[in-house]
Amino acid sequence: MSLSFAQCLLVGIIYALCGFSFLASYTTTYRPLVCATIVGAFFGDIKKGAELGAQINLIYIGFMSVGGSSPGDPCLAGCVSTALCIAGDLPLEMGLAMAVPVGLLGGFIFVFRMTTNSFFARLTEKFIEQDKDLFIPTVIGPFIYYMFLAVVPTTALLALASGAMDSLAAVLNGPVLAAVAVVGGMMPALGIAMNLFAIFKGNARIFLFVGFAMAAYLHLPVMCVTIFGLAMALVYTQLAKE
Repeated sequence: MSLSFAQCLLVGIIYALCGFSFLASYTTTYRPLVCATIVGAFFGDIKKGAELGAQINLIYIGFMSVGGSSPGDPCLAGCVSTALCIAGDLPLEMGLAMAVPVGLLGGFIFVFRMTTNSFFARLTEKFIEQDKDLFIPTVIGPFIYYMFLAVVPTTALLALASGAMDSLAAVLNGPVLAAVAVVGGMMPALGIAMNLFAIFKGNARIFLFVGFAMAAYLHLPVMCVTIFGLAMALVYTQLAKE
């Protein structure tokens, strides 16, 4: 399995645009469900991209960036894992196992970019002192720098990973591959557990049991349970204010 340079560059551009704050949001294209589906569409397998993106999305269901720090990069995890899975015809569990280290690497890149972006603040101060137009240090410069740090590492990562994937698959064949698949399958459960740990507090606990009962015993679809949950949350909030 190998990806061409054009394919690697395409995934890098998709990741950059999906993660760009002016074009996207943490609740839309930055989420693996959306960005992985986009990558899958460009690679000709939108179904597998959506399936893998949905699974990776569960890992990062409680994702939140606070104070300029990031525990991972769900967008990078979704784009890279989907491209490698589709190109190598790998099972979804392998994609889930790859998503965690890739997302962690993206978190380091994010912190590095946020730290080095202070250069443009100093440059903007100089432009203000010289009474120059601020469009370059506040818009053009940061955008070019962001695209460079998003596209170049992603393209290089995919090029290296795709070249070594065949050898890695041969080494991991057999029991090791089965173990990796099991670990990958556990990742969404870990994400759900972390999210439950954050919300399972106080009077809100009852909603978890109500939702579980509706899904397990009434066999209602997820969207139906979500609508009921939203309605109950709104009623609960109004009553709490009164």
